Amino acid sequence: MRQVRIFFAYFAQYAMRRLAYKGDFFAEMFAGILGTAATLAFVLMLFYGAGVQAIGQWSREQVLFIYGFTFIPFGLFNVLSLNLYQFSERYIIEGRFDRVLVRPLGTLPQVMFESFRLQSLHEVAVGLVIITLCAREMGTPLDAGDYGLIALMGLGGFGVLMGVFLILVSASFWFEDRIGIAPPVYNLIMFGRYPIDIYHQSLQFILKWIVPFGFIGFYPSARFIAGDKFGGDLRLAFLLTPVVGLFCLVLAFGVWTRGVRRYSSTGS
Repeated sequence: MRQVRIFFAYFAQYAMRRLAYKGDFFAEMFAGILGTAATLAFVLMLFYGAGVQAIGQWSREQVLFIYGFTFIPFGLFNVLSLNLYQFSERYIIEGRFDRVLVRPLGTLPQVMFESFRLQSLHEVAVGLVIITLCAREMGTPLDAGDYGLIALMGLGGFGVLMGVFLILVSASFWFEDRIGIAPPVYNLIMFGRYPIDIYHQSLQFILKWIVPFGFIGFYPSARFIAGDKFGGDLRLAFLLTPVVGLFCLVLAFGVWTRGVRRYSSTGS
C-alpha cells in the first residue's frame, strides 16, 4: 500500500508539472491522437477501402473488435512505460541507477514512476469506442457486466505487455547496450492485434506460450466475438488471460530483482 500511495504522489506531481505548460501538453496529445488515427485509418482502409469482408473465419467487425480491444492494454502500458524505453542508456550506461539504489523505495517503482505518458490515456478511450461500436454491429451490444469483464481482461493484457517488456529491459543488467533487445521482440506485438488462428501453427504457439501476445487482444476478446465458436481451447485461453498477465508480471519482477543484484555501477 505504501508503494501505491507513492505511485499516486508521483503521478499527481508529474501531472501538475506537465499541465503547467498546457499548450505543450495538448500539442503532444493532439500528435498522439493523430498517430492513433493514422494507425486505425490503415485498418479501416483495408476493410472498407479494399472491400475485405473477413480475415480467415473472422468477419470485419470481429477483427476490428480485436484490434480495438488492444488499444486498452496498449494505452495503459504506454502511460507507464515511458522511462523503460530509455532504461539501458539513461540508467545503466549513464549510471543514473546509482541514484535509484540509495533511496528508501523499490527500484522498479522509482524507474517507472519518474515519468508518465499521460497523453496515451486517449488510446483507452478510443479502444472502448471501437469495441462498443463493433459489438453493436455484431448484434451483441455490451452491458455493464461486459465492460467490467473487459476491464479485467484489459488489465490481463496490460500485465502481459508490461511483463514481457520488463523482462527484455532487465536484460540490460547483463548486456549493456543503448538500444537493447526489446525493439525486435516488441514488433511481435503487431501479430497480437489480429486473430491468432490466421497464422501458421508455429507462430500461434509462440504467440500463446513463448511471447504471449495473443493474450493482448485475441484471447481476451474471444467471449465477445466467437459466438458458437467460444468453447474448448478458446474459452480456456480467455479465462487464463488475467492469470497469464499476473504470471508475466511476477516473472518479470523476479528477473528485474536478479538484475539489480548484479548491477555494478559505471565506475565513474
